[in-house]
Amino acid sequence: MNMNNRLLNLCAASVLAALVFAVTFLVRVPLPFTQGGYLNLGDAVILAGACVLVSRRREQNLLSLVLYGAFIGGFGSALADLIAGAAIYVPGTLIIKAVMGAAAVLLLNRRRSLPRYAGASAIVGTVMLTGYFLYEWLVFDIYYALAGLSFNSLQLVGCVMVSPVLYAVVRRVKVRSF
Repeated sequence: MNMNNRLLNLCAASVLAALVFAVTFLVRVPLPFTQGGYLNLGDAVILAGACVLVSRRREQNLLSLVLYGAFIGGFGSALADLIAGAAIYVPGTLIIKAVMGAAAVLLLNRRRSLPRYAGASAIVGTVMLTGYFLYEWLVFDIYYALAGLSFNSLQLVGCVMVSPVLYAVVRRVKVRSF
């Protein structure tokens, strides 16, 4: 891959991360009794970004796509937490959402179809649910983490419900070069 392709790919990943940030930050529902937690639609955008990335699979290697997916999910979401005043979640969000973005690329790598996309959204959502449970247990305590499961489960359900709608839009996108 030449330098121009790398620069274009970095720009595309940056735009997708900015989109994750914008949707996460602007479309959020604050959660009561949390340390700045909120529900958002950013997870669905992480999946959509992964779908756009894998549409160019023939033009680049899988490792670079996985790294771009991790960047899109981790950076966009962590920045939203920071700006939203939930700084305590930034380290956890960075790691959890990066894993989600990387996993989404791996799950959607071979074939893009609505059932595969819905399955990927459930798996990626489960990564989020497990990651935040462990993070909240580590940072706060087990009771806080258990209480957070219900809110994070709502986030998972929202992601699974919104993702197929985004898939219908994203699958029509033909990315020739970015």
